[in-house]
Amino acid sequence: MRYGEYLEQNSVPGWHAHYLNYGQLKQAIEGGGEGQDGGFSDAAFVAAVTHEQMRTGLFIKGKVVEVGALPYAACVSSALQRCFLR
Repeated sequence: MRYGEYLEQNSVPGWHAHYLNYGQLKQAIEGGGEGQDGGFSDAAFVAAVTHEQMRTGLFIKGKVVEVGALPYAACVSSALQRCFLR
């Protein structure tokens, strides 16, 4: 089974819209017409990953607040930023 299919079949109901957009990231890696020669573009991939990291990070931070771990929300946000900046 391919990873995209696995992810689709095993997603948490109600959270699907908040998952990384695997298809978009895969397309950025495989080309998708973003590069000069229609191939891989570092800039397109970095832009796609940045967008997905911010989007999913907001969802995670919201869930932390929702479960009552409000004092930890800033810590989670900082940890997400550190992971991305590596």
